[in-house]
Amino acid sequence: MSSRLAISLVTSVLRSLPQPIYGQHLPLGEPWPAFADDQWHRLRQLSDAAKPPEESSWKVLHGYVSRKSAARISVAQINDHLHRLHAHGTFALMYFNPTES
Repeated sequence: MSSRLAISLVTSVLRSLPQPIYGQHLPLGEPWPAFADDQWHRLRQLSDAAKPPEESSWKVLHGYVSRKSAARISVAQINDHLHRLHAHGTFALMYFNPTES
């Protein structure tokens, strides 16, 4: 397989991947809660009178996760991580998140 074909195949796969939380793939501010969708999956299982209903908008759920979690991430941290991956020869990364399966 040519490298050009391999690149086009990877591009096609990446384009077809769904975004987390039904299309909400852009942060609502910076820095934002790291893995907010994954944190919501965990937090929604806990008993908490302040927890919003499951059918709440992503903005409401995001606000709840933001109040409950101190872990934050920013564009600068993501760029730094990408630069380190590239420095080690890694230019594509795919992963499986078992909490979303």
